[in-house]
Amino acid sequence: MPAASSTLTNGSSVSHAGAGGGGSGEGENHSAMLLECVREGRVDVLRSILAELANKPYFHEAVDSIASNDGTLLHTAVSLGSVDCVRTLLSAGVNPCVQNDEGQTALQRATSEDIKSAFVQELLQAVAQSKLGRLCQLLSAGVPIDAVDSPKSGNTALHYAASYSSDDVIRTLCESGAHVNKANAKGETALHDAVYRTSG
Repeated sequence: MPAASSTLTNGSSVSHAGAGGGGSGEGENHSAMLLECVREGRVDVLRSILAELANKPYFHEAVDSIASNDGTLLHTAVSLGSVDCVRTLLSAGVNPCVQNDEGQTALQRATSEDIKSAFVQELLQAVAQSKLGRLCQLLSAGVPIDAVDSPKSGNTALHYAASYSSDDVIRTLCESGAHVNKANAKGETALHDAVYRTSG
């Protein structure tokens, strides 16, 4: 399969080969390309390369290794304030628990509310899809367990879990300290959502 190339905003060319190959060198090469995409804000190319890497054995080597002085690709995207890059990386499955040389996760470096919200949205999506492993990762990375989807609706992860998730996800949230009686903007707790689910 021929290699495809993309030109970033600074005019430099990034080529990414198709299927085949593997190993440490491949991971390092892709990591450098991904870093350049993050720095240039090329979310389209970033998404394309991540999709290509998704099933490669060196995926996590490429996306979760220390890539810059900031840390991983996710740390770099957070430091640059690139919400779109952060969302793209999280949805691709990068590990939010990796710490940089200062012992911080990417979320711990976040100062922008929009960036923090991107992590919360990833947590809520993991809950809604009953992705228990991803949920545990995001909680370990520091995403607040009772963060809400938006001020207008005020639903927590437990609200989502009561409506959509498996028993294991609900149990994990409760055991991790989720407030069972926390009400959303309508004044409804997760228990209300659970009742709607069973009676619907």
